[in-house]
Amino acid sequence: MAKRKNDNWEVHEPLVHYFERTDLGERLSRIEPIHTAVKITTREFVITINDDIAKSLALIAKRKKISSTTLLQRWVNEKVAENSTAAR
Repeated sequence: MAKRKNDNWEVHEPLVHYFERTDLGERLSRIEPIHTAVKITTREFVITINDDIAKSLALIAKRKKISSTTLLQRWVNEKVAENSTAAR
């Protein structure tokens, strides 16, 4: 395996010694559980688009200096808003 730039034993040694001396099972048994409610406010949808559309989308996003994801989110929000008001 190639040596990584930051693979410096002196940096890792204290951490290695800590884990060698620490019983993690015993330590974890002393941690108090946390009870919290989680509210998921977004969903992820995966769509498929052809290569030409993807390239066009990337160019438009680059011109606007935003990510393709942000551009798509804006367009979807606009279309949903248009259709929501039209349906009323």
